[in-house]
Amino acid sequence: MKKPLYIKRKIKYQISETLFKGKVIILYGARQIGKTTLVKEILRKYKNSNYISCDELQVQIDLKPLSHEYLKNYFGNYELIVLDEAQKIKDIGVILKIMNDFYPDTQIIATGSSSFDLANSVGEPLVGRSREFYMSALTFEEIKDYENLHDENSLEINKKIKDLIIYGNYPEVYIDKDNRKDILKGFVNSNLYKDVLEYRGIKKPLILVDLLKLLAYQIGNEVSYTEIAGVLKIDKVTVENYITLLEQAFIIFRLRPYSVNQRNDIKRLRKIYFWDTGIRNAIIGDFSSLEKREDRGLLFENYFISELKKRYTVDKNDNELYFWRSKRGNEIDLLEIDNENKSIIAYECKYKKENVNLPKEWSDNFGQTEFHIVNLDNVGRFLL
Repeated sequence: MKKPLYIKRKIKYQISETLFKGKVIILYGARQIGKTTLVKEILRKYKNSNYISCDELQVQIDLKPLSHEYLKNYFGNYELIVLDEAQKIKDIGVILKIMNDFYPDTQIIATGSSSFDLANSVGEPLVGRSREFYMSALTFEEIKDYENLHDENSLEINKKIKDLIIYGNYPEVYIDKDNRKDILKGFVNSNLYKDVLEYRGIKKPLILVDLLKLLAYQIGNEVSYTEIAGVLKIDKVTVENYITLLEQAFIIFRLRPYSVNQRNDIKRLRKIYFWDTGIRNAIIGDFSSLEKREDRGLLFENYFISELKKRYTVDKNDNELYFWRSKRGNEIDLLEIDNENKSIIAYECKYKKENVNLPKEWSDNFGQTEFHIVNLDNVGRFLL
């Protein structure tokens, strides 16, 4: 039986449960992550609905917060309206506030691929009036359900994860396996930097590209903004600003070091990972098999940590993720902090199965901690 081209997304049900409850729905996510497909799937359930692409110049010209009557006339009497790439509309936050205040029965879903524009626009006007969701690339759980995989330790899952580490979890890349290299290369060469480059603070696009390549080669390592600034011949503040923009465009994320004294934590180095390892590999132009790669351990680490990060972000889980490194050089790849239950889980990522112990220095300072060694053979059970 041929598989459907549409992969069920967990976030669809989360959004559906919040519709028509008097709140504007804000959906964030990187470009080509599947936001448009998702909202159109939601629209199919409602006959009296309308999809508006804010990429269209005419929409950008016509959609203005002139008055609530003007907006009602513009939108019409639809019960459900989607504004796709809403950050392209000037004063979008004011527009959404007016519609929510005067026409609370009209449900609006606004999507955005750049949180720096959309979040800044809707933040203050929509205080108390919105529900926010983040959409990631496909999660391992969604892929497992789509492929109808059951045994978390099977060779089939082992093979699947190795493939995902190389090519990532973007929906189009996952579905169109024959053309996935070209899709990823095309995306990196055209759309990946689009939102960041359109932002008013970007003046040196080539430096942005070089910065991403440097970060791609440093996954799993602590990153020094000062060193990067020296290599790129720019100032440290510019490096930090660019990294912030890349994070807000959902390309990378930062992992903070764990410290009891959070004031000291501000001064310490971060680790930077990519939300999608396929994007990372496309940036450096390497799609070779893991067995042939010297960076396979770091890629595996990035994949595991990004999968947990995606799951907790999509599920709105409040658990926090950190890494730990002592002044003596002892390290733990990942700490999962459950503040509600006052518990910590430590993870060490190893591509191949091997025995390692929780550093004695950690135990001496923080006591006994649940500890897992995650490798290619057992990673499946940690991702569900």
